[in-house]
Amino acid sequence: MTYGTFASGNNARNLYDAFAPSFSLVMVSLLVVIVAGSAISTEISKGTIKFLLFTPNKRWKVLLSKIISIVLILIVLSLVLSILNVIIGNICFKDPGQTYIFIQNGEPKQLSNLVYTILYYLSSSIDILVYLIFALMLSVVTRNTALSVGVSIACYIGSGTIMSLINYYISADWVKFIPFNNLGIADKIFAGNISYSAMQMASSAMNNVSIGFSLSVLVVCAILMLITMFDSFNKRDIV
Repeated sequence: MTYGTFASGNNARNLYDAFAPSFSLVMVSLLVVIVAGSAISTEISKGTIKFLLFTPNKRWKVLLSKIISIVLILIVLSLVLSILNVIIGNICFKDPGQTYIFIQNGEPKQLSNLVYTILYYLSSSIDILVYLIFALMLSVVTRNTALSVGVSIACYIGSGTIMSLINYYISADWVKFIPFNNLGIADKIFAGNISYSAMQMASSAMNNVSIGFSLSVLVVCAILMLITMFDSFNKRDIV
């Protein structure tokens, strides 16, 4: 998909379509980070983790089930809120909303407002998934819910602004390998999207970085965090 744009529509509906996803995704992010940041540490502090470990299941299976359940929560919330976003917009503005027009293989193509919104929410979930893994890793390693949630939320809220400043003042090549600089995947996929997130401003400063490169950096980062998480959970005494 190359550069895209939106077909003109009702100005009020356009404004709604620009701000509603940002607000909804922030709420989803905060909820998922809180759940992930407290998933293991809370059970350890309350002692309920011992009941899971006394089952025939191995430790890594217990942790994997936690990860899968939280990821499913993220996916379901993203799907439900994206559809609600469109339904509420259609009801309030009596307008079908903008369609996303893009060029692919030299041919113009179009996404309806519903399809675009769903895809935008799901692609934005990639960023949230990184913070989910980060919060869960802190929960396992530190065993402190307040620290895990607090640090994760602070990174989510402040990373975009900090990276924008770093990108503005530092032009070294190593900056593009910073994981936070490779977030904003949805805004890279849907070029021309109107977004008001700090992370979008940070990613726009790295316009020489491809989507493939950003995804590769995030995958490596996620793998390292998962290895750290499973290693700590399997080897440390938590009963």
